Amino acid sequence: MSSLLLPSPLGHHYYSLFYLLAFALNQGLLLWEGYRRGYPVRTWLLLMACTTLAFILGTKLIAVPASEWAAWWHTGQWPTSTMRSALGGAVSGTLALLALRRWLGFSWHVFDAFTVPFCVALAVQCVGCLLTGCCFGELAHDGLGLCYAPGTPPFLTQVQQGLIAATASHSLPVQPVQVYQLLVCLAVGATILLVRRKPWPGGSWRLLGLGLLLLGRFWLEFLRDPASERVGATLRPLAGMVLKEVQWVLLPLLFISLFWWLYLIRRHAAARPEIVPVNNSLRNLLGTAALLGITATLGPWALTLPEVLVIKFLLLPVVVIELGRLLLNGSRAATQPRLVGLPLGLASLVLLFTNQTPVDSTYRQSYWSVTGGVGNGRFTRVQEYESTGCGSTPPPPQSFRHEYQSLQLGVAHMGQKKANPSQGTHGYSVEVGLRGMLGRDREYDSIGSLTRTTPLFTFVPYSILNSRYLGVGLGFWIGPLGYSTADKTYSVNKFDAYSLLRLGPRELIYAQGEYNSLEAGLGNPATRFGLGSQFKSNGQVQVLAGLAMGKNYRTPSNSRNQAFFIEASLRPQPNLYVQPYLTLGGREFRQASLRLRYDFRRQK
Repeated sequence: MSSLLLPSPLGHHYYSLFYLLAFALNQGLLLWEGYRRGYPVRTWLLLMACTTLAFILGTKLIAVPASEWAAWWHTGQWPTSTMRSALGGAVSGTLALLALRRWLGFSWHVFDAFTVPFCVALAVQCVGCLLTGCCFGELAHDGLGLCYAPGTPPFLTQVQQGLIAATASHSLPVQPVQVYQLLVCLAVGATILLVRRKPWPGGSWRLLGLGLLLLGRFWLEFLRDPASERVGATLRPLAGMVLKEVQWVLLPLLFISLFWWLYLIRRHAAARPEIVPVNNSLRNLLGTAALLGITATLGPWALTLPEVLVIKFLLLPVVVIELGRLLLNGSRAATQPRLVGLPLGLASLVLLFTNQTPVDSTYRQSYWSVTGGVGNGRFTRVQEYESTGCGSTPPPPQSFRHEYQSLQLGVAHMGQKKANPSQGTHGYSVEVGLRGMLGRDREYDSIGSLTRTTPLFTFVPYSILNSRYLGVGLGFWIGPLGYSTADKTYSVNKFDAYSLLRLGPRELIYAQGEYNSLEAGLGNPATRFGLGSQFKSNGQVQVLAGLAMGKNYRTPSNSRNQAFFIEASLRPQPNLYVQPYLTLGGREFRQASLRLRYDFRRQK
């Protein structure tokens, strides 16, 4: 028998790392699947957030001991147990899909969209289980075995059972159940991909994938050590067979799934086409509010920090995009102030009610932040016509108006060093971040006809150093960011620089200049010069006002590519910032944006 000694997980966070990677990959694949199927973004994100929260809670609730269930029922205190089981997540996620599918307007095909991403995510999580030592197998008497370092679950279990001494250098070899589980997940995902073009009715691929996963789990339970089983590890005899409790549950479920799949593909010869839902703002906002209400009732131990981050990254775009839709509709949104205020309020609730730990930034020197926002604007430039035909005389240049809208989402890490008067040192901060922006530019000729629509997408890595009297920033726009170059009429600008310089104390008054500002997003990044102050509010309020200018493109004689601007940063809660930006006085140079920023500062 050959065995492999795995590195010690002590001092590392393998499980949390691969837990986050699995969720990130799952959400990324779901976003792609929704895009491929033509699902509306806002409704799809809401469904993803609901099923993700249901999955997380299900993995924990199914593993809660009976004693903690009773305490939770009487005291309302969320169980503190950290045990999880993917079986509970699969059940709760499926129930959430069943409850929301019809209400959100999806057909049964939506179940199929979750199948392959779920298999891939489970495979990634298996790597974390493998390195951590949870979900380990029974002793390996032949074939490949895995040995674990002291302090790991297999090692401690074998010490408790008297199989090895507490001073042993490693555990006895155990079955590599996590590797087998990984291979099962990949095989099921590959099977679903191979049959994805079959003319089956909606939900068939989900039933097939679920049945195969349950079959694989049923087989693996014969190799898994009962001490590593979170749910149903007790052996129960029935009809001459002795199986674990979890196997007795899996057995009917896998038969139901597979027989139901066979029934569907044989009964329905012609599959119905998939129904793509339409966006309904009121329904989306109600769903978001209901989800927030659920998270508000959870105790401080219900979600770990990685789980909080996952839920926030899903919920915040739903609210921001709804706000963007209302904002970008211009006058229509202005006539519905209640609908404009509702997403703002919900955005605050997202950041407040999903925060599971108290905040205190007094002694915190480093933290992460997330920013989401929307922006729009317009500018007019003189352009040549793109084509003049077969050698004909080109018409004279004409004025073309560009209108652009954008969404942005960014993440940044802030490192701070507090001032220490006793040692004569000054404080400073370093922010390193990445913003992703997505938008479009629509071009209209002089009579108002739409001549071109161009998608815009860019990433901006940047870094900003701030001390009390000086601030310096540098970054790069990478990707198509708009038709703002001066020399090329029809070439999209695909690379540019970002820079910032600030002089003076922010708490009193300071001067600031920016080249290709990030505030308004894509379309026409402005060069800005202004004066600002925090009015000695300790960062509660900050206002910056001045002059914003576009690039040196040619403009009509009756228009200018500059305007006055005003930008504010308001902090209604210790970690939440609301940052509006607006230009004033520029008839053909307009910009407006609204961003929400949340700092993940935690109490030590």
